[in-house]
Order: sequence, then structure tokens, then C-alpha cells
Amino acid sequence: MPPSPRLPPLEARGRKSPFFFFVLSLLNIVDAFGLNVVWPMLPFMVESYGVASSEKDLGAWVGFAGAATSVGQLLSSYPWGVAADRFGRRPVMLLGMFLSTFSVLVFGTAGSYAQCVSGRFLTGLLNGNAGVVKTYIGETTDKTQQARAFSIFAMAFGVASCVAPAVGGFLQRPAERWPDTFEGTVFERYPFLLPMLFAGMLTLTGGVLGFLYVPESASQWRRMEAKASGGDAAYYARVGDDNDDDDDDEGLSTRGWNAHTVEAIASYAALAAIAIGYDEIFPVYAKTSTSLGGLELSAGEIGAVLVFGGVTLVTFQLFLFPRVLKALGVTGGLRFGAVAFACVALIAPTAAMVDEDDVVARWVVLLLSQALKICTLALLFTTIIMAVNNSCVNAFKARVNGVATSVAALGRIIAPVACGVVYSWSLRMGERGQQYVVFGFVAACAAGLRALVGRLPRALDDAPREVDDAEEEEDEEGDE
Repeated sequence: MPPSPRLPPLEARGRKSPFFFFVLSLLNIVDAFGLNVVWPMLPFMVESYGVASSEKDLGAWVGFAGAATSVGQLLSSYPWGVAADRFGRRPVMLLGMFLSTFSVLVFGTAGSYAQCVSGRFLTGLLNGNAGVVKTYIGETTDKTQQARAFSIFAMAFGVASCVAPAVGGFLQRPAERWPDTFEGTVFERYPFLLPMLFAGMLTLTGGVLGFLYVPESASQWRRMEAKASGGDAAYYARVGDDNDDDDDDEGLSTRGWNAHTVEAIASYAALAAIAIGYDEIFPVYAKTSTSLGGLELSAGEIGAVLVFGGVTLVTFQLFLFPRVLKALGVTGGLRFGAVAFACVALIAPTAAMVDEDDVVARWVVLLLSQALKICTLALLFTTIIMAVNNSCVNAFKARVNGVATSVAALGRIIAPVACGVVYSWSLRMGERGQQYVVFGFVAACAAGLRALVGRLPRALDDAPREVDDAEEEEDEEGDE
């Protein structure tokens, strides 16, 4: 038998307190913050190392640095998932939080391009929470709670993804902005340390609160008990044998892997690549001089745009997403979101076509593009995460989410580099409207995503019946 848990394991059934949803948000906020605080810093950080021969080459170098996190995730996500299945969701999530504190500080003290890339690599390698937290939510919520839980999950990640870059843009190079306070301090030697120190403190706080208040999921605890008593093999055998005749478009097999699982993972990977490609290239485009088709915004202005997106996201997730999901379902929301994002991706470059003297009109276009982009991505990510979780039973969720995160990481490796290279190439065209090339590339990829998600069956709108749940229902019927 495994040691007695410090906190009572959490069942999927039963009413959840608001504090439970706060904990879910916290788990995702600290992870998203550490991942995204760097985006407005990277163009300036890479530029300070002098590795780019000209402004036209900067995007490619930023893309390589941005892809390093995904390389780490590619190598570690599946092992983290296996560890979560073997040792439990709780210890793996907590370990990931504490190790993230170290990785963000490595990045913040980077004095060379090599250390900058190493810091981003460690961020992906040392934290498997991207997949494990999704597994935890899927196991600790029932059908009536899942939409709300994943909506809050996506909102927390999205808000942190918007606020974190704003913090990164505002706190970077403090000795230049506030010399009376920071000149001659460690922050002058390491100009990008302050925002990463903030991220590290937030992650460490999340780890401590998680240790105090995050219990193991009840379904995982029962599997660990079964394994300790020699019943694990029998459990997995039951999962594999149950409902063999349901593996079609009308229902889901309860097996750990099926064609729907593979299709959902492929869709998630494609979406992750498209989203990171857009998010990586937008601040580079925003920083690019107007003579080259950019917006020539400061780091603070770029951060303000991202914060606006965060405010929009909260409104969308709280008031609009539940209605959209109810109307379209999981797979319908995916199809609609892919088409919408293909159109939305072309709005941001339009801001550079507005007369430079018409500042209000330029900012209206820019903020509109950010608001629509953040809402469509929120819809897409929430629904695809639900689809991946609904494609398998709890016993295999951590491994499935680990594979999904690894495959998505591969997309996140390719996309920043590809978008950076395409953008650098487009700047050499010397043509009006050249900024549309890279955003058009992203839009074309989103159109391809629509074809991919079109293969997902409606059966993924609901989770498969768990073996334990089926046995409980049979027992109840027998008692009657």
C-alpha cells in the first residue's frame, strides 16, 4: 500500500468549492507566467548580444531562442507523464513548480545568447505540468463540471500569458528606466533579471500553496493502491476489454489509445504550432521600424496591447465561452475557431497600413486584432484540451497528455523558427504590405487546421465511461 496521503484524495463527483477552481487557476497561472514573460524581452535581449547582423535577421535569432523551451518539452513531456501515472499527479506537479523557479533564474541572469537559449531549454525540460495539470483537471471533474473547469483553466493560462509579457516589458532593463533606484545594483549587470525574479517568486509561491492545498486525484490514488496490492494489471486489462464494440464514430472505446486519440493529439499539436508562431512573430513585427512595414512600438506599448488581450479574454471566458460551447459543442467549437483564426490572423498586419499620423485608427485596428485573436485561441485551446481528455480514460490520461505535449512541443520548435525565417525573408522584399507574408503563412496553417479538426467525431464532445463508474452503476442496480 502507498503511504497515507497528506490530503484526502479528490473525487470527480460532488460539488467543488470556489477554492478548488482557484487552485486550478493557480496551477496554470504560474506555469503560463514563466513561459510567456520572456516574449517582449527576447527581441531586445537577443539584440543586446549582437548575434544578429542586422534588424532583418533579428526575427530568426529570436525564433531559435523561442523554440528552445519546446525542445525541452519534447524531450521530457512523456517521461513526466509516465512519472505522474506511476507516482501520482500531485508530486509531479509540485516538483515541476519548484524546478521552474531555478530555470527562470538561469534565463534572467543570461549574459550570452547561449545561456539565454539554455535557460529557455531548461524551462521546458524541468516542468511537465503542461500535460499533468490537464490530466488532473480531467480526473477531478465530472461531466457537469468539465466545461467550467477547462474554461477557467484556459482563462487562467490566457490571462497569465497576456499579463506576463506586460510584466516582462515593464520590468526589463530597470537601471535604464529608473537609474536612481537600480543603477549600480545587480539589475544593471543583469538587465533582464527583475521580471524573471518576479516570475520565480510567483512560481515558488505556487509550489508552496500547491503543497498545502492540492490533493491527489481519487482515481489516481485508487490505481496506485491497486498497483501496490498487485491489482494494477487486472485494472488495465479491464480497461482494454471493456466496450470493444464502441470504437466507432458513434462512441468512444475505453481503451487508452484509439484513432480518435491520435487525431485529437495531431490537432492539438497543429494548434500549438500556429499559436506560438503568431505569438512569437507579433512582438517582432510590432518592434520592427515602420520603414520595413512594422509598427515601431516600444516594449511598454507592446505590453499594453497584450494586457488588453488579457482583459478581453476574461470577459470572453466568463460570459461568452459557455454559450458558444453549448451551441457548438467541443468539435463544433474547434471547427468554427479554426476558420475564425485564419481570418483574424490577417488583421494585425493591417495596422501598419494605416497612416502613421492617424494614431487612433492604428491602435483601434491593433487592439481589435488582439481581442479577436485571444478569443479565438481561447476557444480553440479549451475545446482541443477537452477533446484530448475525452478521447481516453483516466488510467491513460497522463501518458496521453504527455504525448500530446511532446508532439505539440515539436510544433512549437518548428513554428517560431519557420515564422522567424519567413518574416526575415519578407523584410528583404522591399514591397509595401510585405508584413502580410508571415501573417498570411499563419492564416494558411489555420486553414489547414480546419481540415484536420474536421476529422474529429462528435463522440469527443463527451468523456468515455470509466470502468470504475460502470462497476458502481452495476452494483447499484444489483442492490435494487
